[in-house]
Amino acid sequence: MKYEVSIIEGKGRGLKALKRILADEIILENHILVISDILLNDEILRSHVMHYYGKQNCIMLGETTLVNHDDNPNCEVLIVLDKKLPKVVLIATRPIRKGEELTINYGPDYDYKRLK
Repeated sequence: MKYEVSIIEGKGRGLKALKRILADEIILENHILVISDILLNDEILRSHVMHYYGKQNCIMLGETTLVNHDDNPNCEVLIVLDKKLPKVVLIATRPIRKGEELTINYGPDYDYKRLK
């Protein structure tokens, strides 16, 4: 295991590195639900949707849902669109120290100010 669920001050739950993680190292893989634009009419559902490549919408599952936003993240997500088993892969974009929070950038549409 490369990470643990932790309480992150000012953010709530998040993931922290249990050991040093190298740049380009795969940290975790989780399933995703690919959803149609029609379902985006539901406000609660829409608040959990990740848009990628401007073409598809998905909801991440598992521990990936605990990765917090940062304007200067240390990880990125790769969406793998396999028809049988679509998934999200969390990859380190730089070396990550033991105990450091794992973060991604939620994208330009993310309004973190509304959450404060």
